[in-house]
Amino acid sequence: MSPQQKDNYPYYEEYNPFKADVYSLGVTFVHLAALTFPIELSSRYQKERVEAKVAELTCSDRLKSLLLGMLAYEENSRLSMQQVYDAVTSEQLPAQVQQTEPPFQGRGRNLKQLPQKTEETKTIALEFVPEPLEPETQPERKGQDLAHVSENHVKFFRFPNKTWERVPLTKPAKVDDFTQYVWAASRLFCCGGNCYSGFTGSESTKQAFLLEENGAEWNPNPYADMHEGRHNHGIWWDANQLCVFVFGGESAGTGHTRNLAACEKWTMGPDTWSDLPSMEKERWCFNPCEFRNTVYLCGGYTDLIEAFNPQTSTFSVMRPLFPESSSSSVSIVAKGRLVVLSLHYVSVWDLDRERLLQEHSRARHVELGVWCNMAPILDVEDGQFYTSCKGDCWRVQLDGSGKYRINSR
Repeated sequence: MSPQQKDNYPYYEEYNPFKADVYSLGVTFVHLAALTFPIELSSRYQKERVEAKVAELTCSDRLKSLLLGMLAYEENSRLSMQQVYDAVTSEQLPAQVQQTEPPFQGRGRNLKQLPQKTEETKTIALEFVPEPLEPETQPERKGQDLAHVSENHVKFFRFPNKTWERVPLTKPAKVDDFTQYVWAASRLFCCGGNCYSGFTGSESTKQAFLLEENGAEWNPNPYADMHEGRHNHGIWWDANQLCVFVFGGESAGTGHTRNLAACEKWTMGPDTWSDLPSMEKERWCFNPCEFRNTVYLCGGYTDLIEAFNPQTSTFSVMRPLFPESSSSSVSIVAKGRLVVLSLHYVSVWDLDRERLLQEHSRARHVELGVWCNMAPILDVEDGQFYTSCKGDCWRVQLDGSGKYRINSR
């Protein structure tokens, strides 16, 4: 897919299909020369990244210049198919790609040979090699870190054995696959959902309750309703203030669904809800994550990364933007890095410097949108994180090489 197709997706009328074929052919040539798929060319276009990928190929400088001409972003600068044919069948390169000093001169597979650039450009061009991951602080564990609540039972995914255990509820709970949960003072706080109501469609619920251990069962105790019914929202527990923050989501009613930027806070002691300032943009199907007393909101069908200060209840927008806006997402923090898994990308951010370290493209998984019901859990021993979605548990490798379903029955 050419850069113009990606930028105008799903509306393809604003691009030249013949120049798009040239771009695709150039990606194919790079694939053949590298003997591996050039994932750097399948994500959002960055000139430095394209030059770096072409530079490391084992081929002549003449062929590298031709490839750069085929992979140019601007269609007016990109070679035509006739120009590519003429260049292949003759010894003369087209004038627009003839250079006295090609940008890849002196480059090779050894990254130390790269010419001096700004640190940010070099970082984006490097292939992602994940470091051993350790959380800043280990979460307090009661034996069950992930959970999925159904009407009559709750399933806990227990560490360290990593097995599911089904525990009955003392009475039915009004929940569904879109209800969100978070651990709150060793109890499981649940709120929201999107329950169907016959022929009128679906309706987001306001209900909130705490699941508390009661011998061999768990007891769902109802608490005050949210101000606004919502589902697919983000949820985070503040252990210092003993409160739950709820961010965005969707609100469904008779004949309509609204995307939300509105936020609320539930305080445990008085069992009350209070409104918070709204986020900069609506977002849904995402999970917040925390680092150094700041809550980060990433993805959820927007390209904004927002940082939330729970002490002042204020939002601030981070730069640069998230690389993909049209996707659900899962986020986790490890060693000062924010790792964001979306439908097509794995992105790594340096939180101290507030900048992108690496964007890693990956194929879409046909069975799972990456959004989850609970915040994911990082396991230090195997260097992967675990996430639950609609009753299943997934183990995700942070380098983007895959994720694996764990039997939930």
